[in-house]
Amino acid sequence: MRAAPFNKDKRVCRTCDQLQKAYLTLVSQMPLDKISVAALCRAADINRSTFYQHYDDLTDLQDELFVECLQEVDDLCRVVKERPMPQDQVMHMILDLIQKHQILLRAFVIENTREAFWNQLDQRIQDLFWSKLSQQSTYYVHLTSDEQENILVFLTYGFYAIFRRWLMSGCKENIESLTQTASALTNRCIKVEESAD
Repeated sequence: MRAAPFNKDKRVCRTCDQLQKAYLTLVSQMPLDKISVAALCRAADINRSTFYQHYDDLTDLQDELFVECLQEVDDLCRVVKERPMPQDQVMHMILDLIQKHQILLRAFVIENTREAFWNQLDQRIQDLFWSKLSQQSTYYVHLTSDEQENILVFLTYGFYAIFRRWLMSGCKENIESLTQTASALTNRCIKVEESAD
């Protein structure tokens, strides 16, 4: 990746931002495999040599978008772990982040690409769930590692199913309404687990 994510040069940042916005516009209009460097440069009104000063290829640009997205998830995880907050608020923050990156995420759901990215996102979402579960109840910290893993996988992929449906609908459903639904389902799972003890 040629364009360092934290490069302070305003011209470099502006050019990379222009290319990323143009790329996301193209992603919303056509399949990923139909996007070319030439089409991107036309959309961004930037010549090819300028593109190659900043990126090796389109995958390099995608990687930068992923790094930025995962960095935001990491920032969210840090906030949640450092400061106890209601589960609804955590869900709302996650959904806000998904909505912000919906064009990119929808493309990769449709194309079923970027397994490494999804694996990293999986781990972060599971960490968030575990952080909230362990803050809410001592029940979970006494479970075996296999039991903890099963609960986390169940909650994570249940949440993914909701988020995927929402994402593929264009994030039309109100975030507050979806937050309430996701939180209610999660709370039911948590209460069932605790009462089964």
